[in-house]
Amino acid sequence: MPERRGPSSEGGQPVSASRRVDVSFVIPSYNGREVLERALRDLIAAAPEAEIIVVDGGSQDGSPELVAHSFPTVVLRKESNFGWGHASNRGIERSTRPIVALMNSDVFVQRPALEALVERLVAAPGVAVVAPMLHLPSGRRQPLWGILSPILYPPRARLARGPVEVPQVSGAFFMVRRSVLEELGGIDENHFFYNEEWDFCRRLRLAGHRIELLRQHQVTHVAGSSTPRKPEFLLEQLRGFLYYLQKHHAGPTAELARVSMLLQGRVLSRLDTRAAHRKIWRRLAEIAAHRRFLDSPFPLSGRGVPRFQAVTAGRSIEADSLGVPAAQKVTSP
Repeated sequence: MPERRGPSSEGGQPVSASRRVDVSFVIPSYNGREVLERALRDLIAAAPEAEIIVVDGGSQDGSPELVAHSFPTVVLRKESNFGWGHASNRGIERSTRPIVALMNSDVFVQRPALEALVERLVAAPGVAVVAPMLHLPSGRRQPLWGILSPILYPPRARLARGPVEVPQVSGAFFMVRRSVLEELGGIDENHFFYNEEWDFCRRLRLAGHRIELLRQHQVTHVAGSSTPRKPEFLLEQLRGFLYYLQKHHAGPTAELARVSMLLQGRVLSRLDTRAAHRKIWRRLAEIAAHRRFLDSPFPLSGRGVPRFQAVTAGRSIEADSLGVPAAQKVTSP
């Protein structure tokens, strides 16, 4: 896709080369037309020079038509709906920039945060992933990961004025070096929704890469707007967590979780007053009992973690500063 060069940044001033947001933004989308429209308008205003790719998973609410007709500079890719990871990987395959940002369709950004994230990756070669602090539309910091939040985002991360290393970031928005995606592969498509960022960040850390949070730079996330409130999503969250544990923590930890979910499923399949939920509890018990960790209630692509390959024909100043090609293509595994 031809590069879009925007005329200005904040205050109508030209975008300097040192502050360019040379990023491919990959946005999975499914039936979120209203938030997607605002997300794209905000993103184009904040980073007109960026590459933006929307991967639609068969929306029926007019989202693809909105992108095609109202945002002609945005790349639209239509795919079967095999989940967030599958959509993200198909967008990564289409992307061309040295940095890739994975971004939910209900995330709204401003330029200062984008510039700060890019500048951190340029300045710190040892950092593979950077993310901003997520805030709700009310301005309150988005609560993440429940009781694990103090461990994953310790007080030093929440209070730090500069970048701070963290073990985990939210999949709602983060930036990652293309070279890291080529090294480790993309998002594990054995997850449909939930747990993908846990797996990705775990693989990053096992490979010796650093993940950082820039607390002072924030983006707005309309938490929950991209996730239907259906019992099947609860089952997928639990099923995916069992798969994650078996993949990364096989042994006593994974076995304890399996047995716990087996008992939980058997008990709640009888006690839950909601018929639809009793059904998913029975299925959870079956998954745990028979160790069918890939038995998702949603269709999976079967690809697992795809590998990306770069074509390094051309390089730019921005790419050289990151140590990765800027003009390159990635192919399907």
